[in-house]
Amino acid sequence: MKHITWQNEIRLLPFAIIIILIIFGPLIAPFDPNSQHMKSTLLTPLAHYANSGKLAILGTDELGRDIFSRILYGGQLSLLISIVAVLVSGTIGLIIGTISGYLQRFTDTFFMSLGDIQLSIPSILLAIVIISVFGSGIVNVIAVLSITGWVSTARVVRSRVIQLKETDFIQSAELMGLGHGIIIWHHVLPNVMNTFITQEILQISRMILFSASLSYLGVGVSLSTITWGGMINEGQNYLQSAWWIATIPGVCIAVVVVTINLFGEWLQNLLVA
Repeated sequence: MKHITWQNEIRLLPFAIIIILIIFGPLIAPFDPNSQHMKSTLLTPLAHYANSGKLAILGTDELGRDIFSRILYGGQLSLLISIVAVLVSGTIGLIIGTISGYLQRFTDTFFMSLGDIQLSIPSILLAIVIISVFGSGIVNVIAVLSITGWVSTARVVRSRVIQLKETDFIQSAELMGLGHGIIIWHHVLPNVMNTFITQEILQISRMILFSASLSYLGVGVSLSTITWGGMINEGQNYLQSAWWIATIPGVCIAVVVVTINLFGEWLQNLLVA
């Protein structure tokens, strides 16, 4: 594990700012995200509302709704969906990867073949089919993200477990006659967790992108629910006249994804190195 210096910590500032803005979005938002101001539609960023004279930091949409407030609320939901999906898919991937890597043979062949079959189907196509059958909604979106996300975690964990099986302390535990469950719980999992945590941090950015893609296509959560992907969907018809409606949520997605990836790389260097 590397020593933490202030030069490393300063790189976490953008990540911390974004997380604080998203978590406390409803408290920071200057307006109700669904409040319509028909006299102040399509205001440009830094313009003022016609009635109150208040500042529209990021402008308004075609219904006069405040973009900045909607960004904060949409970011909170996107992060919540992504974190829950990562927790579910990560738990599944951790269990399958550990069992597959430790027992190997038939178990390993079965789970890895199952993963190969799933990877052969485009994730977005699989998601559309599942949502078409079971319907949209936050719970179903989380389920879809979890189903499509476990394979990468399982493969990373499996690779690490196979490496651990060759170490002296694992082989010594097996020679002592300890059961598989005891060895996995007390010796394998503690040495897998660093790799697992960094993998799941990086998975959050993938989940944000995936959920935004589903919302943009109109097959994610309800369009009445504020999401960054849904905002891009609503604003695409105004790109020529009001570019900020779709562009700003897209920029937010890109910035958050890049920031989370940088944080994941920093954490990986800290824990795994």
